[in-house]
Amino acid sequence: MTESDFIKAIQLLFPKGNPLREFADFVSKGNSIEKLTSLLFVKDRLESEYKLAAFAQLYSPNNNHTRYLEGISSALAE
Repeated sequence: MTESDFIKAIQLLFPKGNPLREFADFVSKGNSIEKLTSLLFVKDRLESEYKLAAFAQLYSPNNNHTRYLEGISSALAE
């Protein structure tokens, strides 16, 4: 997966107004240093959101977070 594919995945996964989406939008327009810094931030943020969603799924089984977890996991893997 290329950098642009990763950015597109973030943009599809998160709605406008979400901080991760805003960074993905920024990265798609920034220079190389800005892109690298922002991508690392997005990766950290995705990992944090994944852990939070996994925790929520574990302790709140009535709310299904599986699709959200799969989306984040897919974005992180690539």
